[in-house]
Amino acid sequence: METMHEIIPFAKEMLSAGPSKGSMKIYLVGGTFAVLGMVSGMMEVACSFVNRNFLGELEGIIFLSLHHTLTMHQQFFITNGVDCAD
Repeated sequence: METMHEIIPFAKEMLSAGPSKGSMKIYLVGGTFAVLGMVSGMMEVACSFVNRNFLGELEGIIFLSLHHTLTMHQQFFITNGVDCAD
């Protein structure tokens, strides 16, 4: 089945014979693995565009924003007379 001329008659023969339960299970398992492989490959390509420097900068930005938010909350509680140690 190296050429399209061999694949098309084979597919027509398989369709005319009707699928059995065993062949349907094999096709479903194979199709599932093919889809999972395609999704995995797409995720790998998408993740390869994000470099480590970007992730480090993003981590720093998130840390600074959390620190700023916590500081603002702490100042709010102090000015309203609520003890932050509880």
